[in-house]
Order: sequence, then C-alpha cells, then structure tokens
Amino acid sequence: MTRIATALLTLILAACATEGGGTALEGTTFLSTGVTEDGQDRPLVDGTRIRIGFNDGQLSANAGCNIFGGSYRLEGDRLIVEGGSMTEMGCDEERSAQDEWLFGLLGSQPTLSRDGDELVLTADDTVITLVDEEVAEPDVPLVGTTWAVESLITGDAVSSVPAGAVSTFEFSEG
Repeated sequence: MTRIATALLTLILAACATEGGGTALEGTTFLSTGVTEDGQDRPLVDGTRIRIGFNDGQLSANAGCNIFGGSYRLEGDRLIVEGGSMTEMGCDEERSAQDEWLFGLLGSQPTLSRDGDELVLTADDTVITLVDEEVAEPDVPLVGTTWAVESLITGDAVSSVPAGAVSTFEFSEG
C-alpha cells in the first residue's frame, strides 16, 4: 500500500509541476501569429517571427536574431523564467531592440493560456499569440525540397549567413 501511495503522490506532483493548471508545454515549440500592445497591432521587424520552445525544463526564445534561454516553471497561469542567458550575435538595431523587448517580457512573469495548438502570453497590455510549430510549419520531405542555408556552424559557434549571400541545395533519390 505504501508503494502505491508514493507512486500516486509522485504522479500528482509531476502533473502539477509540468501541467501548470492544464497547460502542457514540455517538448513543444510555438511560433507567433500576432502581437498586440494596448489593443493595437505591434508589427514585428520584417522577416522575423517570435519562436518560443519548451524542452527538458528549459525555455528558448528568439525574436529575430539572438537566442535567449533559461529554466522555466509554471506557477498557476504564470510563466516563471530563471537563470537566463543569451547569444550575442551582431544584429541590426531593430532586431536587437525586438530581442530585448521579448526577453524583458519573458522575464516579467507573463500569464499564459493554451487552447489546443494555440498559446497566448500576456504581460500588462501586451499579448503574444502563438501556434504550435508543427501546425505552423509542418515537416516537408527531405528529398525534392529546395533547402536554403540560414546559419553556419563551426565547432560550438553558430554564425549568420553573410548579408546578401544565398545558398540552396536539394537532395534527390539515390
């Protein structure tokens, strides 16, 4: 009987720690579909989109240039992000400001709600609506798709593709 009680308590605590009132996030990534401030659209920098991922108790976020990361937990409907760090890519002023805005919002303990594939983050009068990445950008086949190089990886370093450079490739059958 003691083992059953212990197992049940463990399951309940695990559900409370990861569900946050029914909002399962672990193993998901979301992409923005809209942002408002004071009820008005807040356009993002052209060609950018907010990406927020939740994996192994870690949150990662990107608003167009740098990547922010830290541990996360849910307290009721509040998202608590701690121990944050950020890459330091050389970004243009607009994208740097957008990164700082997003990272500040995530540090403000925003509320969140999830309804199916949609996630909504709210901080004061700012609302970010996101959709599950698997819905927003379904997987495409490896063969027959034209792929574009977006970053270069050397050892532990990741670099942006030089401005104006375009490189694509395509895999073909055997």
